[in-house]
Amino acid sequence: MAMWRQKRRRWVLAVSLAGVVALGVSLLSSIASAQQTRTIVTAYGFELSCDATVSEGSTLACTLSNTTDEEADWPTVAIVHLSSDDDRALVVGAPVDVAFGELERSPQTENDVWWIGDVLVGYSRFDWVGAATASSESETTDSRTVNIVVADDTAWEAAESFYVTLAPSRARGVGFLYDNRQKITIGQSDSRSSDATLASLGISAGGTTTQQSPPPSRPSLDVGYTTTELTLVPTATYKPSGISVAVSGAGSSFEAESGEQTREIPLAVGTNAISVTVTAEDGTSSQTYELAVERASLVDGAAVTVNSDNFSLTCPGTVDEDSTMECTLTNLSASPADWPVVAFLHSSADVSRALIAEDPIIPESSALYSPDIGLKIPQEPEVDNYNFGYGELFSGGSRSVYVTYGYEKFDWQGTAAASASRTVFVEILADDLVEGNEYFYAAIADSDYTGLSNLVDNKVPILLRGTSSSVLVEALGASRSAQVFWTGIDTIDGERVTSYDLRYIRSDATDRSDEHWDVRTSIWNQGDESLAYKLTSLVDDVSYDIQIRAVAGTTTGPWSLTNSTIPVPANHPPAFLDTETAQRDVAEGTAAGSTVGAPISAIDPEGDTLWYSLLSGGDVFDIGA
Repeated sequence: MAMWRQKRRRWVLAVSLAGVVALGVSLLSSIASAQQTRTIVTAYGFELSCDATVSEGSTLACTLSNTTDEEADWPTVAIVHLSSDDDRALVVGAPVDVAFGELERSPQTENDVWWIGDVLVGYSRFDWVGAATASSESETTDSRTVNIVVADDTAWEAAESFYVTLAPSRARGVGFLYDNRQKITIGQSDSRSSDATLASLGISAGGTTTQQSPPPSRPSLDVGYTTTELTLVPTATYKPSGISVAVSGAGSSFEAESGEQTREIPLAVGTNAISVTVTAEDGTSSQTYELAVERASLVDGAAVTVNSDNFSLTCPGTVDEDSTMECTLTNLSASPADWPVVAFLHSSADVSRALIAEDPIIPESSALYSPDIGLKIPQEPEVDNYNFGYGELFSGGSRSVYVTYGYEKFDWQGTAAASASRTVFVEILADDLVEGNEYFYAAIADSDYTGLSNLVDNKVPILLRGTSSSVLVEALGASRSAQVFWTGIDTIDGERVTSYDLRYIRSDATDRSDEHWDVRTSIWNQGDESLAYKLTSLVDDVSYDIQIRAVAGTTTGPWSLTNSTIPVPANHPPAFLDTETAQRDVAEGTAAGSTVGAPISAIDPEGDTLWYSLLSGGDVFDIGA
């Protein structure tokens, strides 16, 4: 009879708390009590009851109880994290956030990870040898305490969670743990970090990598002319910090991952200002590191050379449009060697790239899509395995940034005798585009090379120099004038440019022969600061075509492409007449609607319609005696 009363009392308790009778395996979670919300796992005749929330740096005491009327083997107890949870507290891995405390009676333990579908389950589990007595044998159930220790990592993480779970005694199937889990939430008392420093800054350029730990606020680096790009590896002191990289002059910026290699950053000749900004976890604290990279200029007339294991390829460092470039390929070894692959490339990392082959980044409808370089002229002897196209390579540790390389390449069959050399002919095409200076690359790789990366990692830059026609003009219309700007060039046929001429004509002129253009000579002379000129004596609201040409001594270059502009009439502000005082007298007793003086009027120089308003920021009336 006493046993019946005990069972009945437990039956009523189950209904009042959960409203459910659980047969076999049942899960009850987030059961509210007057003291603390509880997380309860019931399975295999046992109940594991824990507080539903726990603070960092504390121990969570859970109670494991036999709820049946029969003796039963103690079950497997586990804590679990899931890779599908963004807010997971690690149970295994590094650093561990949650672990079992000291366990009584030396149970068998195991820590591991296991895939269940697309979810990677990390778990730590144990079970006690022996059986728990039946709950009906005494007024209290047979129970034990399971302590779970929560680490304090001092990092702000909003909230993290893990799971408690039960499985049959001596069970090794991870599915049991996955199916019977209930969540525990770790409360956070930490504040967001204000640390916005870099622990280190790695710089890779020209085949050399330097590591600065920690970096100065204004690091600097000098590189040679043949170094055309670099990559960075910025590592934040506090990893959750955000990192952005901005390249001054190129007008580009991008986000970077802490500890990962960035995309390639193109380097112009001269000073390159690259800023690395670290934004702390708190979202307000930040620190910027200003990296100055000085890329050396090419000595006029100098050659560039790229080497493989056995060969060198030497080319002019600069070439001009509408010419044939000759490069020398030489076997450097003292024994015969297979002729290498010779290639010429362009890179999408260069905004001013000389197009060699297809480029999916430049639309086919663009005039820039036309190739600037070609290997199609006959080589001596005739080449084998000629090929062209484009390929994409990853750039950056995140493997999310592509650089596209267009290429033409070939190799000669057979072997080169010791110290033997051949000439490689490259056709530099001409076009009517205003492009300024552009870059492409010469590269070589062993005859058994395995991919585009072998060429990309072994290249030197060549400058395709703009001719006199490559003067870029921009004109901005003003009242009866235009402000003209242009980009300059260095030489004409090897002679240094000393001045520029300008000519202009109405856009609607029917006869556009040279004698009908108005010419202004020497609008800029060597030593002047900016390439700019104010063209005056124009007619407003009339479109004008403007061209610029370079002058080197007695040699003049061709006129540039046309830029058009329309002078805009000035819009002067209205003004009151000098005789206007805006004062009106109103006699006492004047009837409403009476005229109190001549209308106030102003004059607009352009005859525009004017509106008047009375602003009362203070007293607008004076009352006389």
